[in-house]
Amino acid sequence: MNTTRLSGKYEKALEPWGSSSYWKNLPIPIRNRSTQASMIKRKWNSLDFLLDHAQRDIDSGNDINAYVREFCLSPWVKRLQSPVFANLMSAKRLKKEIVEAYAVINLLRRTVNMGNKCDRKNDGEVDHKLKQPKDYTQNSSRKMSAKFDGSGMLVIDLCSGKGFTATMMNFVFPRATIIAVDRDPRMRMSHISHLPRVRYHHADICSPQFSSWLRKVVKSFIAQTQRYPNAESPSSKSSPSPPPRGRFVVMVGMHLCGTLSEVAVREFNRNHGISALVLCPCCMPKKEKGQRLTELSRRLNRKQTAYQLWCWTVFHQVDRKRAARDLLQDDLMLSSKKTGIRDIKNTFIYARRRSMSSSTSQNNAYCQPCPG
Repeated sequence: MNTTRLSGKYEKALEPWGSSSYWKNLPIPIRNRSTQASMIKRKWNSLDFLLDHAQRDIDSGNDINAYVREFCLSPWVKRLQSPVFANLMSAKRLKKEIVEAYAVINLLRRTVNMGNKCDRKNDGEVDHKLKQPKDYTQNSSRKMSAKFDGSGMLVIDLCSGKGFTATMMNFVFPRATIIAVDRDPRMRMSHISHLPRVRYHHADICSPQFSSWLRKVVKSFIAQTQRYPNAESPSSKSSPSPPPRGRFVVMVGMHLCGTLSEVAVREFNRNHGISALVLCPCCMPKKEKGQRLTELSRRLNRKQTAYQLWCWTVFHQVDRKRAARDLLQDDLMLSSKKTGIRDIKNTFIYARRRSMSSSTSQNNAYCQPCPG
């Protein structure tokens, strides 16, 4: 039951049917909420509404986004209802943030679990659609989460913002090390202190200091993994854990604006210690380069949007000699614009080092052996 208070002009309109004090404290039944949701007495945030709507859709058998379904059925989702994460879970576009984060997580799982013959055969070619794993079509999220826990994996999240994607990766890959990088000092990042596997680094990725810092971080992580091959760190001796899968550094960039996508590709080409790149460009450059792409899109009669041409341009900047690259589109990503499906920025540039398949020991740590 919920108690609703009415303003003054509505009190006067309802006086013929009762006194104003009666209408002020009239209990109104919450018919559109589930039984579990009606027990929450605190003020609701975006996460509470999302979980309630998703639960009712699942119970009624309605279609629901596979990424949102996996998020809502995760056993750790209740931990996000803590006041510690209120800064993240009160976002107006929470559903969009969740879908974008799980799109990155899906490609991280592909890096580990999809090193098969078909994937290697298409090295350097373009896949226009990202095929979802079988677990998504079967609506089984817990099986997928149990496959890889992030042991021995370092994820560097560029331009992370408040760290929503890093927070999701912390729960999906509980044994991974995650570094969120952003240059905005005004953001509230208090929730990072409650995530033991996530660190926040304040830096501008366009500065030369970031390149030197990135080389040091990758080099130290690889050296630490080689020094402790049967554990993640010296402190893990007190709490035994399964050995990591090997050195594994992934650079992630979700919706990088303008030329920041080119900066991420350049850092990936320079630093050979980074095993894979997961990049989703956002808006185009605002100067001459963006204008040329817009004009080219017009000449093509809009068959290819300017955003698709921009993704194609960034895709070809990946060093093909040292990395296998793919251009993928994730159909499960949502669009928040009114113009429709053509404005969905769901194109990913996915690259992985070719040297990882040359060494037998590294290949076993990086991907699964080919069947047969």
